[in-house]
Amino acid sequence: MKISKVLQFHREDIRLHLGCGPNRLPGWINCEFADTINEEWQVEFDITTFPYGIENNTVSRIYWSHVIEHIDPSQVPQIFQEFLRILKPGGVVDTEYPDILKLSEYIVEDPTRIYTQNKKIRKRAIAGMFGDVGKYKDPIMLHKWGYSEDAIIELCYNTGFRRAVRKQPWRPKTKKPTTDGRVIAIK
Repeated sequence: MKISKVLQFHREDIRLHLGCGPNRLPGWINCEFADTINEEWQVEFDITTFPYGIENNTVSRIYWSHVIEHIDPSQVPQIFQEFLRILKPGGVVDTEYPDILKLSEYIVEDPTRIYTQNKKIRKRAIAGMFGDVGKYKDPIMLHKWGYSEDAIIELCYNTGFRRAVRKQPWRPKTKKPTTDGRVIAIK
């Protein structure tokens, strides 16, 4: 089902979970690119096609985790402009991503992490930068760009968000240190 159809039934607290993959958030509209939908609860929404078929000032919250790095960097400012347009005043966009500076520091601490066979270490090191070519065969899963917290914050302010702040990455199942970054921007 397409996002425009789903929004006909949602009027109050619209929360979009973009690039949801297999991760369903209850109470959210869980969106995915058309070519990658494989669950009936996933809603078709291409965030790289502009303008979005969503009215101005209608969305309360946008959450996208590990999506921005898969998008051509020339499209990212326009995505944030669309987020700003569709968010209600005071609405929030929550961006989580592999932080290129944290990944680099992790590798510099121990350069053997580049060639390790340990999947957990590789995920936090080189696969975090480029995408895990051993795990994913689809080229869309490779990373097209890298971001730091400062870069995301600057992008948010340059787009017109009134506030952007660093937050701890959202990892409810683990307390382990992470090489991810997370920025919350408020319209």
